[in-house]
Amino acid sequence: MLFLISLFIILGFILVGVPNMESAAHAPFFAPNKGWTDVFYMAAVITVNFVSNFYPFKEALNEKLSREEIIEKIDIGGPTLVRSAAKSALRHGMVAPVVDPGDYGKVVREMTENNDRLGEYMLTSLAHKAFTYTQEYEEEIKGWTGELLKEI
Repeated sequence: MLFLISLFIILGFILVGVPNMESAAHAPFFAPNKGWTDVFYMAAVITVNFVSNFYPFKEALNEKLSREEIIEKIDIGGPTLVRSAAKSALRHGMVAPVVDPGDYGKVVREMTENNDRLGEYMLTSLAHKAFTYTQEYEEEIKGWTGELLKEI
């Protein structure tokens, strides 16, 4: 299987090209229907595992950095990938966003017991946690910008 995925990645780049790695990383999340055939049809890169850490915005606030340094710690791509994965988990279940390390064992166990598939309850639970995680991140940014308004 690894060979086929590698071959597909090479063919995808040769046949249609991938403008940048961001597009390649997002492609599996945007498969329109219910299967990997949509991803194959798009000649996109299959992402088996994708890890994304958000910029440490809250930590930047605690460090008393300058306004410009704090602005640079506002992550855009990480939350976008997590939200895309959560949406795809709800749409077709071919992607599962795992934002809580406490869920790693549960996910592996369920996939092992179910032919590398996750059930609807697990997928919905993971999506809910992902949306909650990104919301909490956004709340930190919202709070900081609210404080900036008070200073103007």
